[in-house]
Amino acid sequence: MELTFQHDPRGESLTLIRRADGAVFTLSSYSRKWRVPHDLSHAVTERELGIPDGIVGAIAAVIHEAVEKRLPTPYADVRESWGVISQEPCPYSDEAIDRATTLLRKLDEQWSASSKPLEFPWPTKLRAADPKSTRARPR
Repeated sequence: MELTFQHDPRGESLTLIRRADGAVFTLSSYSRKWRVPHDLSHAVTERELGIPDGIVGAIAAVIHEAVEKRLPTPYADVRESWGVISQEPCPYSDEAIDRATTLLRKLDEQWSASSKPLEFPWPTKLRAADPKSTRARPR
């Protein structure tokens, strides 16, 4: 899958999603109040933390906020956000949190400096589970 983030003349961003099976989708982002596109923060966080099925929005929001407001890498905030949904220890290492935050900072610089589309490749190994295979079969 490939994601291409495009500047929208209205100040928003558009995400062009090209799947391996040839399907193409466009996702409009309504994040004009942010310098960094909201959907880009989700994509970076999910890819860098190795999450194929999407992420709890609070974790992506913490990383987005740190980059948007030029705050330090939010290690403790990510762990705290994880604690809201699970009693298990946070599965994301400091290195992974740092990688996601650092990459989003770099992509923010690229996005802000240029009106050119921003290509964001998605690794093949991060494929969401097929919902059909997890459903109970009728007897």
